[in-house]
Amino acid sequence: MTLPSFPLRAVRALFASLSAALLLIAGAPEPANTHDFRDRTPRVAVVSAFAPELDILKGELQGRSEHSANGVNFATGTLEGHKGA
Repeated sequence: MTLPSFPLRAVRALFASLSAALLLIAGAPEPANTHDFRDRTPRVAVVSAFAPELDILKGELQGRSEHSANGVNFATGTLEGHKGA
């Protein structure tokens, strides 16, 4: 059986491509050991574009707590027995 002959330029290009691919794979960061911060508790979220309505709902929250994340203000608590996000 005779092996096909390839031009030296093609062999070098293939070798360079394979080497580059292996270096990319070897240099890829390992996935971090992530911790799931969600507590899997079902929750209800209320979104309101009408400020007076939101104020009424906030006033009815039991165990109300105010929070801010990335410039967004929100309140958590229990509303009519349903725990909010």
